[in-house]
Amino acid sequence: MNATQCFLDANFISEFLIPGNLICIAGRPGTGKSTLLQQLEQTSKDDGNYDVILISPENPKNDFDNAPYISAETIRQNLVEILAERNISLVLIDNLQLLDDVEGDKSEGLKRMAGDLNLPVVVTCHARRTADVGPDRQPILDDLADDTIKNFADVVILLHLLGGGRKADVVTIKINV
Repeated sequence: MNATQCFLDANFISEFLIPGNLICIAGRPGTGKSTLLQQLEQTSKDDGNYDVILISPENPKNDFDNAPYISAETIRQNLVEILAERNISLVLIDNLQLLDDVEGDKSEGLKRMAGDLNLPVVVTCHARRTADVGPDRQPILDDLADDTIKNFADVVILLHLLGGGRKADVVTIKINV
């Protein structure tokens, strides 16, 4: 496990966008998870490096009609159809908690999907309230609201607001090797 602190932006995350990787961006509400995902989508499109799909209940231009509350398997099946028509190279999913897990573990399903489709998948995840205990307490992997994502994600980025600030500019990173 590797841990580091640094300024966070979409360019920082791009170094982890390796086909087959599952990247988790986690934090308490208001730390900027969804905003960071939208910045990553825009940066990727602007650079021309990626054709991106953003699956989000807040995204009116979803490629998926039944989001939220769809399963990782349903996303995978839809992506197979979309890949027949478009050269998708990045999948962004806003809010792991909104995925349905009736077909098994959603984290494992996302990792399997990333590997099967050879695409990087970035998903946001909530951190538990314990992540906010203490003024300078940084979040740890055990703060993740989904207990299994830490086992399947190749990279977990834990957002943390400094001193009650408005900017998530310190991150803790866990990288599976």
